[in-house]
Amino acid sequence: MIALGRSLPGGNAQNIRWIDSFAEDFPINGGPFDLTVAAASIHWMDHSRLFPHLLANAAPGHVMAVISGDYPFEPPWQSDWHSFLVKWVPAVTGQPFDHDKRSEGMRSYQKYLNLYGSEHFVSEHPFQQSVEDFVSCQHSRDTFAPSKLGDRIASFDAELAELLRFYADDNQLSFVVGTRIAWGEIKLI
Repeated sequence: MIALGRSLPGGNAQNIRWIDSFAEDFPINGGPFDLTVAAASIHWMDHSRLFPHLLANAAPGHVMAVISGDYPFEPPWQSDWHSFLVKWVPAVTGQPFDHDKRSEGMRSYQKYLNLYGSEHFVSEHPFQQSVEDFVSCQHSRDTFAPSKLGDRIASFDAELAELLRFYADDNQLSFVVGTRIAWGEIKLI
């Protein structure tokens, strides 16, 4: 992500510091910062370490923004996807799949923020992706990482691909993408 960000217009601007580090342990050199942007992976982080560290290095008026969601928004395969998760999440994690609890966990960082606002966006135009690429992208998620699936990865891939092919046109899925942004200031805790 950092390489991509640097390659985009303005990515080498003097007022941008690119830091490659665990968020909880990033180096404190370079002075306070005005904006912190996090992605969906924030739910993997140790919030009790992360937010005090960010706050200690934030400039007055600092804003924290969290962008989450690259998910198909209400795709035609939603019901089948849910059934797939009900089967595979417990097989990998040992815990039952609970969509409401998962959603709550994905927002657990919010207790560390005084939220100014949040918005949900849905792409204007459908996104197209091959079935194979969609399946492959699932391995970027913690639950379905190759290290967690182990020797079950081929079965996972085959089952998900079979499910999705029913909804594909010439092996291409078409769906709109949902994204959410929330922003605020870090609380003194």
